[in-house]
Amino acid sequence: MSKESKIIYASHFRKTPAELIDDYESFGWNLLSVNGEKIKLWRKAQTPFYTDLVKLEAEYEQKTEELNAMVPPVMPQKPSPVNPLICVVTFACFVIPCALYTGYKIYQNKQYNEAMEQYQAEWNEFSARQSAVISQINQIVQDSRATLFGKNN
Repeated sequence: MSKESKIIYASHFRKTPAELIDDYESFGWNLLSVNGEKIKLWRKAQTPFYTDLVKLEAEYEQKTEELNAMVPPVMPQKPSPVNPLICVVTFACFVIPCALYTGYKIYQNKQYNEAMEQYQAEWNEFSARQSAVISQINQIVQDSRATLFGKNN
């Protein structure tokens, strides 16, 4: 009759040695010795239901591995209460620069509007001069045609 032996550690299974021995006895194992967390077991390998026990034991160990791999969720840390001093300092640090920035942007916008008015005036003048020059060019072309075709007749 053949026997097999096995050494297991209770800490790996998150159980006490007594609970682990009780579990493994259901798979046909018998206790040899217990030395703290180290448990030595043996069982007969030639029983009619040996393959069923091995399959169930493998399933048990796979589920135990799955249990050991589970990570519990982490409880969130409560934030510290509001510190009034920090509120005052951050208000001063952000509101004053914000007011300065807003004033600067208002000044920039005023400068832009003045420059835009000047540009519009210059554009209108340019457009008028351009129209006048185009009119003069067209007049010259008409005069030239009149001269060319008037003398050829």
